[in-house]
Amino acid sequence: PGLERLLAPEHPWSEAYCKQLIAGGYWSPFDFFTVNLDTLRPLQRYPLSELKEQSRTGFRVVERWLANLEASDPETQALLQRFQEQDAINAKEQIMQLRPLEDLLEHLLSRVLKQVLQACENSDEALTAIVTARDRRQRTILHVTAEQGNTNLAELFLNSVAAESRAFFCHRRG
Repeated sequence: PGLERLLAPEHPWSEAYCKQLIAGGYWSPFDFFTVNLDTLRPLQRYPLSELKEQSRTGFRVVERWLANLEASDPETQALLQRFQEQDAINAKEQIMQLRPLEDLLEHLLSRVLKQVLQACENSDEALTAIVTARDRRQRTILHVTAEQGNTNLAELFLNSVAAESRAFFCHRRG
């Protein structure tokens, strides 16, 4: 919700953000849309009940995040509920099944991308910078998100480019 308010197209700074930061090369889609699992390690290893027992102070951050998600859109709420139901099963069975957490995180990343694309819809340079950027291994953000199995993001990146202009996804830069 924060980014959606911050980069709303009606704000005068949204266009400047797109044209000066994104199109100017100071912003990388890899920083925003590449999942770093190290920061999620506690959620991968422990159910919420155990995290709360381990650190009530640290768990407050997770509680705030969950509360924000509960007040979000219906799709986010449904994915959150699936995650919480699986978390209860994980606690009972002492086995971590993470697909509902992954689905929730993928949905949240796709919301961020939708907002960035919407905010930059009047800046062809920014949209081009997003989809043509290459990482150290010369992969586009489409390749990285597809490799991570995030079909929501991969589809958004692919559909942000006209069908007749997608050939660059197939070519490596030298």
